[in-house]
Amino acid sequence: MRIIASVLFIFLAGPTLWFGLRTYGSLYLLRSAYEAGAPKTSSIRPWMTLGYVAATYGVSEEQLRAKLQVPPELTSSTSLKNLADKSGLPPSQY
Repeated sequence: MRIIASVLFIFLAGPTLWFGLRTYGSLYLLRSAYEAGAPKTSSIRPWMTLGYVAATYGVSEEQLRAKLQVPPELTSSTSLKNLADKSGLPPSQY
């Protein structure tokens, strides 16, 4: 019985840790948005594109490009992660 309980414990510890780390990551992102004074932006994710962010948050793409200092040759389908990588910043700070 102890062997079965040990195997079950080990088997269930993996998903528990995985979901715990994901929850911590979400909480960290939400807290960083509140600390930056922009709680509505806590739902912005690195996979989102410039066009998607502009349409979802009701901002003109030109304003978004100006604030993020995006070169004009990049398209609206450029993801925020790609932009963060090019600027040398982590996606959460970008």
